[in-house]
Amino acid sequence: MIEIEKNIPLPPKGKKGRHLKYQHFDEIIKNWQVGDSIAFAHKPKKNEKHARPPREMTAFLGRARTAGQKVATRSVSAEGVMRVWRIE
Repeated sequence: MIEIEKNIPLPPKGKKGRHLKYQHFDEIIKNWQVGDSIAFAHKPKKNEKHARPPREMTAFLGRARTAGQKVATRSVSAEGVMRVWRIE
């Protein structure tokens, strides 16, 4: 049976907005300069015509763009990575 409980305080609302999983990217985005790059490990599937970026890279791109930074991405097959450069 369900009981009614009285005088139980309501906890505060959680943070809205940025997901805490990729919070460590904020420090990188704050400190990197134009011309710097970051590599994300990537193994494309055999049947893929175009390389799909890793989820953490997509999260990084979103955070950098939200911070007003311009970035460029390239797949570097020889290194097995996808790389992000800050261009402005």
